[in-house]
Amino acid sequence: MTMESSLITPKIDKELAKKIVFELYGIKVKCIFELNGYDDKNFHVIPLKDHKCDNIHIKNVREEGYVLKVVNSLDSEDVGAFEGQNQLLAFLEFISGEILFHVKNLNESVFHQVGLLTAQMDKALQNFDHPAYRKTIQWCLGAAPDLVSYIEAIEQRRRPLVQNIISQFTSRVVKIEERFSKGIIHGDINEQNLIVTTKDDGEIVIKGIIDFGDTHYCCYLYELALAIMYMIFLSNNVDTGGYVLKGYLSARPITDEEFNLLYICVMARFCQSLVLGAYANMKNPANTYVLTTAQKGWKLLETLSSMSEETVLQQWKQITQNNDN
Repeated sequence: MTMESSLITPKIDKELAKKIVFELYGIKVKCIFELNGYDDKNFHVIPLKDHKCDNIHIKNVREEGYVLKVVNSLDSEDVGAFEGQNQLLAFLEFISGEILFHVKNLNESVFHQVGLLTAQMDKALQNFDHPAYRKTIQWCLGAAPDLVSYIEAIEQRRRPLVQNIISQFTSRVVKIEERFSKGIIHGDINEQNLIVTTKDDGEIVIKGIIDFGDTHYCCYLYELALAIMYMIFLSNNVDTGGYVLKGYLSARPITDEEFNLLYICVMARFCQSLVLGAYANMKNPANTYVLTTAQKGWKLLETLSSMSEETVLQQWKQITQNNDN
């Protein structure tokens, strides 16, 4: 799959989305709002109150609404009528709350919850498999060596750092992937995909996780590294990785070999997010959402790379062993 093919965003506006929701799902729409999306279209659909739906698969119409997710076919570049495109649709129940990215005053408990949720999901899916999730996707961390094809999208001065990290990741991790336990993973546990709620006493609780568009069969090590990387990005603090790791280990163990490779895996994900985000924006400058990580990601990557691997891993291990956290 080429990066160009994966950047074809569906040409669907809110009016067409309303029509799709009624014609395919039988829901009469009161109002509709477009949500964030990387290379697809997402709409929050609010149904008319007290209206009856003839869809036998929808017993009760949810007042909170639904999410219509429209993913453009990788094989079609036809921007004409919707009927002329090969589209993949998902109609999902809307989860109320706010995305973690917008929440202030985050603490260690939240990051522990993220790690725990990541492990629980890995365990819940460990006996599930399907050919559809055996596909090779661009955002699999194991595909990070492919970044060399898109490196022209970033500034010249940043390229040596990325090339060095990816070279290490390829030789130290990718070449021994067969040693690691694998299964179906979510593949994108980040601050934009976690829905949280805040209790009356101020406690922040993770309520759900969204966007299974990058779900695939891969190493559990990569899933953990992704969660750690995005929480470090969110908190602007390398130590956050230790709290995510502690939460993960409370539900699922990892081997010493996997632990020792977490640092390079986290840095490789930073590179992947930054390079592919820059490339996506280069191809579609109007889509600034793809640059979310870039706003402070480069500085964090430089900070992390300036620290010794041993120091970072030791700090994370100490956090997991501290009963006060």
